[in-house]
Amino acid sequence: LLGINISNLYPLSPKDYVPNKGYARGHLIAKNLGGSGNEKCNLVTIYQNPVNTPIMRGYEMAIAARVLAGEGIRLTVRPVHGYGE
Repeated sequence: LLGINISNLYPLSPKDYVPNKGYARGHLIAKNLGGSGNEKCNLVTIYQNPVNTPIMRGYEMAIAARVLAGEGIRLTVRPVHGYGE
């Protein structure tokens, strides 16, 4: 991507996100649970594999299944950023 400003390609990229380097724009609250991919405050940089898929996807699918079954779920998300940040 020499000479290309990635902020134009990925305008809602979280801090430290670099495309095509094994990272994902992770949602703090998953899209299938109502989280927005259009709000920077809901996006964090995470590893695509294994963090985004399969680990986080597994949690998200389990929660969604319980919601679809009629169970009330209270979801709290608190990101913890790197050491000392």
